[in-house]
Amino acid sequence: MNILHIYSSFESSQGGPPVAIKYLAMSQVLSGHKVTILTYFKKKKLNIPGIKIVNIKYFLKKYSIPDIRSLKIIKLHIKKNDIVHLHGMWNGLISVSAFFAKKSKSLITPHGMGVRKNIYNKPIFKKIYHIIFDKFLFKNINGCHYLSLHEYKNTKWILGNKKYCIQHNLIDTQKIKNYINKNRTKKIFDKNLINLVYLGRFNEIKNIEFQIDLVKKIIKKNKKILLHLIGPNNRYKDSLKKKIKKNNLEKYIKLKSPIFSEKKYLFLNQANFVLLTSKYECNSILALETISSGGLLVANKNCNLDLYSKLQTCI
Repeated sequence: MNILHIYSSFESSQGGPPVAIKYLAMSQVLSGHKVTILTYFKKKKLNIPGIKIVNIKYFLKKYSIPDIRSLKIIKLHIKKNDIVHLHGMWNGLISVSAFFAKKSKSLITPHGMGVRKNIYNKPIFKKIYHIIFDKFLFKNINGCHYLSLHEYKNTKWILGNKKYCIQHNLIDTQKIKNYINKNRTKKIFDKNLINLVYLGRFNEIKNIEFQIDLVKKIIKKNKKILLHLIGPNNRYKDSLKKKIKKNNLEKYIKLKSPIFSEKKYLFLNQANFVLLTSKYECNSILALETISSGGLLVANKNCNLDLYSKLQTCI
């Protein structure tokens, strides 16, 4: 079977969805299917073993609106594949693809973007966009893939009562464990400090300001603490930098560049605590990788980690 996955971008700033799509696609290849990922990627080549990558271009990147040449490419690949799997919402690529796929077998994974609580981010834009475009385009989609029961219950309002399945994000747990065992002697942190780690995207929904405020309170009783905030550069990261400076916390909080290699598993494994304080999470890759690496995860109720709450490594 030929399967086509479509997502707006595989750039590092996208966080968990590209990782989830990659592992889902790899599992399909292992099952004997031919898999293609159609996406935007700044570099000329994106290599994932056994998977064909189609890199498109945008006319308006902010809203993921494809240029004319890419529209032809999207239409061609949708016709060539047996199943079209759309990922995400609220962007031109997914809307255009839904239109081209109206006669194809198709499904959509919202990746938490359709949950009512998540609509607070640009609520006016998203409601108008839904009324004008997706309300009609999504009618032709055959089914939905949700990452959790919570996402299903809170996304029906926008996708309706279509056929659905619930399957959590996939990661290669054995790969993580092998890397940890192989590099166990490498030390990442100063043992004399309590090392806290956040590793992922920098944006409002991740609620990183809470972590900064937390450190501000902790140092009143214990100054031997260091929070490592690891993620890509953007405007939100700049605002975090200003808040850290304003509160004189440069000694206790370090902003670091993103880690794309397997080395990130050592950070998760060796940290005293990995923090996940988001305003909403659907099925966090950071949570899955932390637990798989043997790290100690501290998360709030908004992260919807009920399945993992009984584990000793998840608080």
